[in-house]
Amino acid sequence: MDRVNKQIRECVILVTGETQDSALALNHSILRLLECPVCMEWMEPPITQCRRGHLVCGACRKRLDACPVCRTPFSSVRNRAMEDVAGALRYPCRHGCGRWLRAPRRHRHEASCAARRHACPLPACRAAPPLPRDKLHKHAQTKHPESFKTGTQHVIPLGVRTEQHVQLVVAALGALFHLRVDMDVRTWGVCALVQHLGPQDQAHNYTYEVTVNGRHSGRRLVYRRATHSDLENPALNTSRQDCFHLTLDQALNYLRYKNEHTETDKTLDLTITLAEAEPEHEPADEDT
Repeated sequence: MDRVNKQIRECVILVTGETQDSALALNHSILRLLECPVCMEWMEPPITQCRRGHLVCGACRKRLDACPVCRTPFSSVRNRAMEDVAGALRYPCRHGCGRWLRAPRRHRHEASCAARRHACPLPACRAAPPLPRDKLHKHAQTKHPESFKTGTQHVIPLGVRTEQHVQLVVAALGALFHLRVDMDVRTWGVCALVQHLGPQDQAHNYTYEVTVNGRHSGRRLVYRRATHSDLENPALNTSRQDCFHLTLDQALNYLRYKNEHTETDKTLDLTITLAEAEPEHEPADEDT
C-alpha cells in the first residue's frame, strides 16, 4: 500500500502541471498502478480482483485459483473503477515502435505494426523466438532451404491413401507467405491455406488460388480467397473449413476413370497460385 500511496501522491503533484511532459508522466505513473503482479503486463478491461481488492489481469485470472498476493479467493466482481481508469490511459505498443494508444486501438495497431516480430511457421522452429520480418526471409532461406520456395505458383502432389503434411515458406510478390497443405486420412480430407507473414492489414492485398485438375472426364476445381493473416490459427481455419477443403471421397473423383475404379498409384496434384488482389472499386454515384 505504501507504494500505491506514493504513486498517488506523485499523480496529485503532476496534475497541477500544464505541460505535455507532465501529462505524459502522469499517464506513466498511473500505468504503474495497473501492473499485473503475475505477468507484469499492464492490465486492461476486464480487471478482476480478490476479496481483499488485489488486482490481476483477466488472462492471469483464468490460470489462478487464489490471489497471488494474499492467497484469498477471487471475487466474482470486476473492478469497474479501475477499468474506467484504464480506458482513459494510453498504452505503449508492445513492439517498441514508440506509439502510445488507448487499449482498443492498441490491439489493432499491434496486429499491423511494422515493428512486429514474426515466428517462423515451420515445425522445426516451433520453440524459437520470433524474428523481425526483414530477417525472417534470410532465416527461412538459410535454415530451411528444403522448405523455402520462390515464385507465385507451386504444385503439391498428394498421395490420397497416406497422411501428408506440407509446409513451405514462399517469397513472392515482394512479401513472405506460409503455405500449408494437409492430407489427413483420419478426417477424410485435403486442406490447403496460405498465410501472409506480415502486417495483418496487408493480408487482404493478396489472394491464393487452389486448382485441382482431374485425370479423366475434364473435372476441374478452383478455389480462391484472400490470404490469411499469420495471427490466425490454421487449425481453426481448417476446422471451420475457411480455406480450401476437399473430402477424400471428392478427391478420389479426380482420379477415378469412368466411376469404375480408383487409380491408387496416382497422385492428386494441387496447384497453388499467389497473386495480388484486385483493387476494390467503389460504385459510381447514380444521377438523381
